[in-house]
Amino acid sequence: MPERALLYRYVTAESSAEYLAVMRLFTGTLLAELSAGDVAARLAESGVELDAAVAQQRCEQLLEWGNLVASPNDARVATIRDYTRSRSRYQVSPLGGRVHREVDAVLDAVDGARDVARELLGGTVAALDRLLTALEVGEPDAEALAADVTTVFANQSLFTDSVKDFYAFLATRLSRYDLAGEEYEAFKGLLLDYVELISADVARVRCRSR
Repeated sequence: MPERALLYRYVTAESSAEYLAVMRLFTGTLLAELSAGDVAARLAESGVELDAAVAQQRCEQLLEWGNLVASPNDARVATIRDYTRSRSRYQVSPLGGRVHREVDAVLDAVDGARDVARELLGGTVAALDRLLTALEVGEPDAEALAADVTTVFANQSLFTDSVKDFYAFLATRLSRYDLAGEEYEAFKGLLLDYVELISADVARVRCRSR
């Protein structure tokens, strides 16, 4: 198994609900640095009962999988006990946080058609217009130029993802065996009309960007 695949182990592992609760705690706030005792106490406040010893085991396992990292802070302490306690604090790893955001997005997704993000096309056109205008200027504003380039690529990425999701939904619905006759034709016509609407929007963006 590839090393990075271990980042997903907590989703299907035994006690996955506890792992998910721990990861949500670490990703719920920026730069969260918690000990196992902190984890147990905060989860208890939200109604999730997790013994401190079990919380320690969950954190250590997430550390082994790469979802968490040991706190890099070198705290100034007076005793060995305090030093040991300070080194037993955890933070979410960059990839661990990214994976968990994706996991939560999938778990929270609604089983239905996701609208294509057509509203992004207008912003993309506006950004492209500003870029074309800026390029005609002798010395364009570098920061404004970079912001518009970022906007174009970010909008394109989100729009493409929403189109992929919609066409995946479309394929599953048009292949349903329980739709037949007039019901099938009506459903297919509705979806194809929506596809034509999306295509027309994209065509208008292409015309504006030329």
